[in-house]
Amino acid sequence: MRWQAAIARVTTAHTVFIDSTIVAMSSPNVGADIRYSLDGTTPTQSSTKYSAPIAISDSRTIKARAFVSGVNSEYVSSLAVTKLVPHEGVTTAGTIPGLWCKYYEGNWDKLPNFDTLKIVKDTVTDSIAIPPYAKDSLYGLVMSGTLISPRKGCTCSG
Repeated sequence: MRWQAAIARVTTAHTVFIDSTIVAMSSPNVGADIRYSLDGTTPTQSSTKYSAPIAISDSRTIKARAFVSGVNSEYVSSLAVTKLVPHEGVTTAGTIPGLWCKYYEGNWDKLPNFDTLKIVKDTVTDSIAIPPYAKDSLYGLVMSGTLISPRKGCTCSG
């Protein structure tokens, strides 16, 4: 006797997003009735029936289940999506181009808390690179700067 199971797939191009993401569901089982929940609960035959891709605009766990007459339907697919909330922009004044580079020397077994260490040298550099004054080994760098976005609401992909 051949064992059969009804299976639902839940997919999205981006599980982490800023505005929204589109979630699609499918089943390799011909004639499957896909039911789903958006609150992380296990779908039942009375749950919402899937008919078209769904736009999700907040963090949640989507669960789906395929139902086919005479086929085991105990399997539940799950997909967690996370909405990221960007920090509010800050207006800066008096900044200079480049990255602030703090140079430290020491012999550490693990990454230290650089805030507690003495800065050997700090400079502003125009690239992310090891500065010419760095020793061959036993040093650490902390680089920071401000990113200036040309417009509000820029969307990144990748």
